[in-house]
Amino acid sequence: MIRPLVEDAVELQDLGQAVYNEIDRISWQQSVDEAVSLYVATLRMPTNLFERLSERLEEVERKLSKSQIAKRRQSDPVSAWRTISSSFR
Repeated sequence: MIRPLVEDAVELQDLGQAVYNEIDRISWQQSVDEAVSLYVATLRMPTNLFERLSERLEEVERKLSKSQIAKRRQSDPVSAWRTISSSFR
């Protein structure tokens, strides 16, 4: 009746020693640095996302304004001529 408990205790001691050895080998400073890097990257991620989104929206706005100017020039040749001639002044 006691034999299985003793065998389990010896096995648990061996497992515990292996865990202790693994923990002893961990570079805690490296783990802390990795955790800080991950935290900073997580905080910066939304900022980077919104910065890229803002740049993309500005690009779309420029393209839209160029196409609207082109449409106006096609529909009104006089204003197109004025716009072109004013650029040479």
